[in-house]
Amino acid sequence: MQRINLTTALGTSLTNTLFVLDEPSIGLHPRDMGRVIAVMQKLRNAGNSLVVVEHDPQIMFAADRILDMGPGPGEKGGEIVFFDKPAALVANRTSLTGEYLRGKRRADAGLQRLAVNADDPRLEVLGAAEHNL
Repeated sequence: MQRINLTTALGTSLTNTLFVLDEPSIGLHPRDMGRVIAVMQKLRNAGNSLVVVEHDPQIMFAADRILDMGPGPGEKGGEIVFFDKPAALVANRTSLTGEYLRGKRRADAGLQRLAVNADDPRLEVLGAAEHNL
């Protein structure tokens, strides 16, 4: 819905408008990120402001500025840890987000992958019923 509204906003030539977007990249294929970034940049270039809550590095690096809240999630946060250009966040040693962008931390760390038997490949669906498959 957000992406439809963004496209509609482009067609109406809105200016001096604040857009607040919550994870506009969610569910997008990586090849479509460039399109979303282009739409957001067109809105910005038309004289609008965008505040985007986002965790995708590609969109984060396309931002003019990043505001990183922390130092941790939920109750452990609430303070401004960082506010500057994206490249400076990568070098910031106090930002948890910077650690992920540098590759020091990974979101999939500790995730166990199931071994696949190449001789007997199969997919087993457990606990599925008629309407939740």
